[in-house]
Amino acid sequence: MSTTGTLPFTVNELCYHGPLIYEAKVMKTEMWDETNTKLAGVGPHFFVLEF
Repeated sequence: MSTTGTLPFTVNELCYHGPLIYEAKVMKTEMWDETNTKLAGVGPHFFVLEF
């Protein structure tokens, strides 16, 4: 289910939200669709490692 080029973050990129940069990195990205039952969430999902 991983995608490339369609998500706003990439693996190993520092995490940010607005003007803030967090001490964390994106470790994995996935695009979940309606057939994926993980947490019943549809759309982009990011697995983040906090420093």
